[in-house]
Amino acid sequence: MTELLNHPHFAGENGREVFDRIHSAEWGVMCSISSCFSILKIKGDLTTDRITGIYDLVYFDAFGPDKQRRCGPGIVKKISDVTGPGGIFITYSAKGD
Repeated sequence: MTELLNHPHFAGENGREVFDRIHSAEWGVMCSISSCFSILKIKGDLTTDRITGIYDLVYFDAFGPDKQRRCGPGIVKKISDVTGPGGIFITYSAKGD
C-alpha cells in the first residue's frame, strides 16, 4: 500500500531502496538503513511502556486528539527525556469536521 504514495520518487537516487528498507525494518530492532541512518521502530503504549536510549529523531504517530486524550505534558516530557541535544520531535494531529 505504501508504494501508492510514490515517496521514493522524492528521496533521490537510492530512494526506492531506502524507502523499502525503512518500511521493512523489524519492529523492536535497531536497523541500519545507511551509513548515517539507523531506525528503531517501537510499537507500544507510550503512556505505560518504559522507553530507554537517546534518540536524534522521534516520530510520534499520535492519531487525532479525540483518540489520545491521555497525551499531555507528561507524555511530551517522557519523549523529551529520551531525545538527545538538538534532537527533533515530529508528530501531527488532524481533526476535520
